[in-house]
Amino acid sequence: YLSRHNRKLYVLSNELQAESRFRRLLMDTLPDLVWIKDPDGLYLGSNERFGQFFGAPEHDIVGKSDFDFVDAPLAEHFRKYDQRAAEKGSSITVEELVRFASDGHQELLETVKTPVFGDSGELIGVLGIGRDITERRRVEEQIRYLSQAVEQSPVLVVITDTEPKIQYVNRAFEVTSGYSEDEALGQNPNFLSAGETPATTYEELWSALRDGKSWEGELRNRKKNGELYWESAHIAPIVDASGETTHYLGIKVDVTEQKQQSEKILYQARFDQLTELPNRLASLERLAQMIAHDRRRGGLTAVLFVDLDDFKKVNDTLGHGTGDKLLNKTAGRLRDSLRTEDTVGRLGGDEFIVLLGGLELTSDAIAVHPDDGNSVGDLLRKADAAMYQAKNKGRADYSLFTSQLNVELQRRVTLEQQMIGALKRGEVAVFYQPQIDLRNGRTVSVEALLRWDSPKLGSISPVDFIPIAERNGMIDALGLFVLEEALQWVSRWRREIDPDFRVAVNLSPRQFRSRTLLEDIDGAIQRAGVPPQALELEITEGVLMLEHARVDETLGHLVERGISLSLDDFGTGYSSLSYLRNYPFDSLKIDRSFTSDITDDPADRELVVAIITMARSLELRIIAEGVETSEQETILKQFDCDLGQGYLYSRPVPPEHIGPEISS
Repeated sequence: YLSRHNRKLYVLSNELQAESRFRRLLMDTLPDLVWIKDPDGLYLGSNERFGQFFGAPEHDIVGKSDFDFVDAPLAEHFRKYDQRAAEKGSSITVEELVRFASDGHQELLETVKTPVFGDSGELIGVLGIGRDITERRRVEEQIRYLSQAVEQSPVLVVITDTEPKIQYVNRAFEVTSGYSEDEALGQNPNFLSAGETPATTYEELWSALRDGKSWEGELRNRKKNGELYWESAHIAPIVDASGETTHYLGIKVDVTEQKQQSEKILYQARFDQLTELPNRLASLERLAQMIAHDRRRGGLTAVLFVDLDDFKKVNDTLGHGTGDKLLNKTAGRLRDSLRTEDTVGRLGGDEFIVLLGGLELTSDAIAVHPDDGNSVGDLLRKADAAMYQAKNKGRADYSLFTSQLNVELQRRVTLEQQMIGALKRGEVAVFYQPQIDLRNGRTVSVEALLRWDSPKLGSISPVDFIPIAERNGMIDALGLFVLEEALQWVSRWRREIDPDFRVAVNLSPRQFRSRTLLEDIDGAIQRAGVPPQALELEITEGVLMLEHARVDETLGHLVERGISLSLDDFGTGYSSLSYLRNYPFDSLKIDRSFTSDITDDPADRELVVAIITMARSLELRIIAEGVETSEQETILKQFDCDLGQGYLYSRPVPPEHIGPEISS
């Protein structure tokens, strides 16, 4: 019997030892810190993880207190919460930031302290389990920051499940849509749809999401108050660790204002702000569409250019406000006179374009597709040629494009092409027409006149090439060339003919806009070694009709330098008298249109007398252009005109032909 009993005790002992080893192994395997203290705070046991905290094995910890391992304040802290758990009689949870003695690293521990009671209810110790929650707290902090950022973001954030039903919306969603979070939760996001987003857009959206891809695009939605708005949306699937889609994330921005601004910019890019007519870009696009329609279905498309004669005078005399009203009135009349399928646009300034479709007769317009051209460029060039012809006919007129106009147009194009490089190739020269003192018949000054002799086109009249040079900007280089040549020659003539000899150089409105004009004139005078008094600048009313403040300033600087100013073609403008009163001119030139008829037309003769009398009262020198007969010269002398210029004395000649006297 005793032997059997001993065997049972032996087996029981082994089982208890095995269970004890298992419990020990389990405790040491746990990543948590585990320990137990008696009511006095002395350690009864701990696992290996706890030993790392104190930097000591369990056998060195048992029987000792916290005061043996950490400083007194921390030991008091541990003891306080042990006692609180014992007094409470149940578990308490404490968060503690501790440093491990084994390697010095820190961990945030969430410690659960539980009182342990004996069979009779007496306190026998306190069990502690500490878990590292450092990473969990870091993640929670990140989530908190992210949550705050999402809530405070101006971007709309929506999260749905896969049905889809809304699970979350941020504050920006509530502000923009007008729906509260409670009103949105559980709803399908399409409850916001305004019904204006194409069905294909939603098909593309869901096709991308089903393939696990994100989608970007614009949606047209409606707010709670009924107001429509545009959203720029980025919608993407949210997947779990296994790669399964669990939710959808929508990040959206209200782009209504940007869309409206873009539409405004697009409108401004295509429509004239003053008249609200299509601008040049939109008009030419419309013309291209009409041409394409003609090619498919037949018919004629016509292009008309409409230009307001002397519109600048309206601005100069009545102000730009009145000019704007006139342009608006013109735009309205053109628009009202057309059919709904026609187009009127503003090309710029006082130039309008009219596009007529579905015509049957070519005589209904200026330039017609396909008869006069097969492209937008062709039609525009030929309509411009017709406009040019109408202006040459005396304005207040119209002109149809013809084959003859095409020849003239080709000549203008050729002139423009040949003009490029003409100065460098030495094809241009400066000729001089003498200005004669009517009292003694001596040459006292000359007018410098530009001539162009092209090897390909022959001798070209300034009437043809000067306007082209002014349009393409070459007049600046040509004008400087004339100035340099004229001043170099007047230096010689002042030595050989008269120390007071002068040269007159024409200044175009385009040159007058140059910011280097004064600098160019000063340089040319210095290089020629002549005084400023040797130069006279002939200015037309076109110069004076530029920006008045700048004109006044530039003319003032020229006069300060001692340069003479002459008002050219006097009597042909509409406000010449006011210019004489307001600007510092030294002389005026009577236009040849008056001089040529003074022997036959009493009215012209009286007008010339009036001009001379007025000039005398203003102490101006008078030069008569276009003197071709002795009779004209006699009348001019009779009325005390100072100088004469014209074929009676000499045609424009090369500089070598200029002498002190000119024979009639």
